[in-house]
Amino acid sequence: MGTKKRPVPARLPEKLLKVRRLLDLTQEQLAERVSHLPSAPRPGHISRFEQGLREPNLVYLLEISRLSGVPLEALLDDDLDVPDRLKKR
Repeated sequence: MGTKKRPVPARLPEKLLKVRRLLDLTQEQLAERVSHLPSAPRPGHISRFEQGLREPNLVYLLEISRLSGVPLEALLDDDLDVPDRLKKR
């Protein structure tokens, strides 16, 4: 195993912030919505995800994708954009 850090999508923090705002949720509300996840993030973790200071796990990213209807690929691929509006669910 190498000591190199694995690559993290550069735009992931801004996309997570945008999706949360499109969902019209505070960090506290989002933390409550994902509280059923194993190792569920607290509001402070969500803040650090959105600032790029901490990397969210894949289970969290999948749940954000499901909550918002934004494909996981759009969250992770720096060449794809998150839509400006979410589809009605």
